Amino acid sequence: SFSLLCEHASSIQLPSKAWAVQILENIGLHAVIFSEAALPNTLDCNHPAYLRKTVQVTPSADGSLSVRTFVHGRSINVESVSSDRSMNSVGTVESALQCFHDMHVCTGGPSKEKFYNIHPECAYVDICGMWRHNKCTLLTGGIICKACERLKDVLRIHHARQKKKGKVRHVRLIASPSKKARVETIRKARNACYKFKARLLSGKKKVEAELAKCQEKLEHLNEETIERLFKEANLPEAQQLVFKECVAAGKVDSKKGRRYSDSWVLLCLLLHIRSPAGYKFLMENEIIALPSIRTIRRYMATVGFKSGFDSNFFAALKKKLAKKDCFQQHGMIMFDEMQVRKSKRVNSSTMTYVGLTSETADSGELADHALVFMFCPFGDSYAQPIGVFAAKGATKGTVLAQLLLQALALMEEAGAKIHGFVCDGASTNRSMWSTLGISGSLRDCCNSFTHPSDPTRKVFAFSDVPHLFKCIRNRLKQQRYLKKESKWIRWEDYSGVYKEDQDKAGGLRVCPKITHSHIYPTTCEKMRVKLATQVFSRSMASGIKFYREQGVRRLSDSEATEEFTLFLNDLFDALNRRFPAEGITMQNSDLGVITRGIQWLDSWEKELKCGLITKDMFLTKSTSEGLRVTLKSTRDLCNVLLQDLNFKYVLTSKMNQDPIERFFGKIRLAGRQNDHPSMPTFLQLYQTLSIYTLLKPPKFGNCRVVEGEKPLLDISDFRALLSPNNVQASSADFVDDVKQKLESVICVDDWECDDIISQTKGGAETGVEDCIVFYLAGFMSRKMKKFTNCPTCKSAFSSEKSSIAEAALTNAKDRGGLMHPNVHLYNLLKQTERLFAAYADTQTVYWDTIDGVLDTYTITFPCDEHKEETVAQLLHCYVSMRMRQHCRHVNMSMKKETQEKKKLAKLCSS
Repeated sequence: SFSLLCEHASSIQLPSKAWAVQILENIGLHAVIFSEAALPNTLDCNHPAYLRKTVQVTPSADGSLSVRTFVHGRSINVESVSSDRSMNSVGTVESALQCFHDMHVCTGGPSKEKFYNIHPECAYVDICGMWRHNKCTLLTGGIICKACERLKDVLRIHHARQKKKGKVRHVRLIASPSKKARVETIRKARNACYKFKARLLSGKKKVEAELAKCQEKLEHLNEETIERLFKEANLPEAQQLVFKECVAAGKVDSKKGRRYSDSWVLLCLLLHIRSPAGYKFLMENEIIALPSIRTIRRYMATVGFKSGFDSNFFAALKKKLAKKDCFQQHGMIMFDEMQVRKSKRVNSSTMTYVGLTSETADSGELADHALVFMFCPFGDSYAQPIGVFAAKGATKGTVLAQLLLQALALMEEAGAKIHGFVCDGASTNRSMWSTLGISGSLRDCCNSFTHPSDPTRKVFAFSDVPHLFKCIRNRLKQQRYLKKESKWIRWEDYSGVYKEDQDKAGGLRVCPKITHSHIYPTTCEKMRVKLATQVFSRSMASGIKFYREQGVRRLSDSEATEEFTLFLNDLFDALNRRFPAEGITMQNSDLGVITRGIQWLDSWEKELKCGLITKDMFLTKSTSEGLRVTLKSTRDLCNVLLQDLNFKYVLTSKMNQDPIERFFGKIRLAGRQNDHPSMPTFLQLYQTLSIYTLLKPPKFGNCRVVEGEKPLLDISDFRALLSPNNVQASSADFVDDVKQKLESVICVDDWECDDIISQTKGGAETGVEDCIVFYLAGFMSRKMKKFTNCPTCKSAFSSEKSSIAEAALTNAKDRGGLMHPNVHLYNLLKQTERLFAAYADTQTVYWDTIDGVLDTYTITFPCDEHKEETVAQLLHCYVSMRMRQHCRHVNMSMKKETQEKKKLAKLCSS
């Protein structure tokens, strides 16, 4: 009953210290009040406390208890508290109060201070000073109810409207009915743009917040965490390196603050060499963290234009070969020449010309051929260029023999085992064979010579197999008929198969790969190996046999052509094995095919010697001798490798010139020109690609790559290879050298600022060259003022404008900004120009000109402190400028000559 509740009210255990119990009586009304006091959620200390929850118990007329609950002074029905059974005993009262205490009260919306002076109908300000929605449930399962959560947007709109009440609104134009729809469309489009902008700004804030979180995580990402992630993901080492560099780049604010590991720099160098366009795309789009192209060029700036055999290169190659197994050290040398455009360029590191021949560089003769030597190992997948030579015209046979022997000695010293060399069928190469004692004649055939460094070994000679088969095709096409064993081999049989295929409707063909280019090749198409080998294929032989058996009249007597084609197909396959599964062994039939090829060629040539056939019915002398030497060398070398050196198999494709032809293709591709590259460009590309081949790891090959094995060469070897002795000459080095020579010859003398050339000099004696030198001297005056801050030095370079004869060109071009040089500066450069013209075509033009000026001209300068440095800088700038102008003039004349040759070539039929 109510009286018992009043008696035991003081003994009831309340939920917390914030709760209190009171017994009230007023005008005959009695009540027991349980209340929870709380402080408002505000920093305002003056705001009073309030009653958050209240339970009021009063007696009813029938003697039962009436229980009411209040939250923030508002009556709310709570079933677990408002029932009579909740107040039957002290225990039930305590549990009911605890249940009411655990219920969460909605915190409401924003504070009144944030949105003031507004009177929305859907909300009110509660006793805590917080805006609360009229539909607020007061008690909620979370922090805030859904109604109060949406209240913020409503209050913001009301607050914005309140601000706009005192402002002048835009006058809405009254539009005609015909234009009202257009105005409304424009207004809607504007509003849509505003909303779209708001969404973008909101999205931007979200992305920036996510980015900030990611950057924070990145800063706390340590090496241990990265290694653990790599281990869990089982990433390859290359991908681990990319990830580490990207993480390291993300930790710095500026791109200039990035620091790259040596391994990453090496990979970036290889990537830039392989594809400059691809490297630029990856860098500009920030797909991965790459060094700038300027950084890459700084590494590659030391790649010189040197021709010949480089000792530093062979030292690096020796280190690479030392880490290879014995099977990967055996190989052969191949060489070939490529035609290049004549061109001249200034090498800034040596102040000499690039593009001259290797043998006669001092004579100034421009090179138009590049000779490349390459090493191809039998047990590995790479082909390494080892030397390049610039020449005018094809290199002579005696010179080729000397260079080959030198290459043999250098490669043996580097750790390689050379067993042969391969070249094409050029006349100079055949002359080189004769010099070395190589002969392909039938009676005294010799296919090898004694190794210079090991008398127990032999060096075998090879002629390029694809080139030989192209020569056989060209011979048969040119003569139309060949004869062997009284049987005619006819080119018309091949063209007959093609014509029969052409007559089929719907594109049905017996030999679908044979095209017009196979049967009627142009001059350029005759160089393609694919077009020759597909004619001498098993498919073509089957086509000849098929049409003959079908009764085609033009192929009625084609048995000899079919047999000839099948034999050449088998012979080419035996001489061009590329994969380990088809390599030559002592068990398979390829050695037998090669032996039969030797017998086949010998018996055919014996018919010529006996007079059974004429020369027109046989192969050319160069082709037959080259084929005989190649077949015998292939047979002998395979026996040496398989029996003496215990090779499991031999890939005969290593014995042709395909690697060097692919290398020339890369040169043309990397040069980005639809023409032969110039000689300086070829030399620089050669150096770059040879270093790329030396440093890059093998993708596949006949060797086994151990997982986790370190690269054979690292970035330190690369630096040593590019920068011999760590010395790289620069412009400042040349200026210092000139300055040392000037210390003993230059004098101090005043250069009057108003000195001009004597007016007594006759205009008739003044030539065009003097006017041009005067103009260049004015240009140098302006340029030299940028190198010094000394007032005396600056005043010594220029003078007042004059109308003398030498200044005619300067005055004609002047628009108010050209300078007139001082008389002493003009006379010095005039003497320099005279000497430069005398030595312009020599390789040592730079020092010849400088030394000539010092020997023939008395140099003075008014500033004693800077005289050597300033005059040295002046002479260096002028001579280097004139060297580049001279190269440009020579290249322009070469360009005109090349264009004339192209025009004449178009008039010639193929």
